[in-house]
Amino acid sequence: MSTSFATQQSGIESQARPHGIRSRDVLSLAAAALGMIVVSMLTGLAFAAWTSNGPALLNVLAASGLSWCL
Repeated sequence: MSTSFATQQSGIESQARPHGIRSRDVLSLAAAALGMIVVSMLTGLAFAAWTSNGPALLNVLAASGLSWCL
């Protein structure tokens, strides 16, 4: 064991990723955030449409189901 801990530590540090913020990382994070916002907005719109038209949709589904039974 001729290598010391300090020598091993410096070798690990030379392979470590720098701590600076890269523009590519910021852009990918912004794109992911924007995608999640768009998906949540679409989900909210679908839920709002379902709650406003729920009884009519239920009546149509019930009518088509009954028509298949007759």
